[in-house]
Amino acid sequence: MALDTTLQELAFRRSIKKFFVDNLLTAQSVYVSFETLYKIPVDSAGVELDSWINFHFDGLNVTGNLARGRVAAYLFSRRDADGTKLAVLRDTLMDVITDLVAIDGIKRVPLYDNLWNSIGGMLVSTGAESNESLGVDETLYKFVNLYFSYATK
Repeated sequence: MALDTTLQELAFRRSIKKFFVDNLLTAQSVYVSFETLYKIPVDSAGVELDSWINFHFDGLNVTGNLARGRVAAYLFSRRDADGTKLAVLRDTLMDVITDLVAIDGIKRVPLYDNLWNSIGGMLVSTGAESNESLGVDETLYKFVNLYFSYATK
């Protein structure tokens, strides 16, 4: 018997990636990455980008019939002396994970099976958000912890 899709970390990861690629990269041209190594992304002409988000998966925990996954969003900006680009990036991310039309304001992110059929919705909440910091290479950065909760079978 195969593991139910709602219990699969792979389904969780694929769904999260699709959500952020669709809603940040495709819809708003915000560069997103899911790599674990820090590197400055470049555009098609080889020019370094001024801002981007790197998402890091911190696991999927299942307790009873509830799954909760944590994703750390690392936000970066360069050539940003006053932090405006970083603030805009943070606000763009928060706008994507908030649903002001929903009665509770909570965004529902589709959970997909391996055929890209939506099999449920994940509720998004935020956790710790760091202060803005400056790296040795003059890159501003901060992180926001994102939590995705949903029912399992």
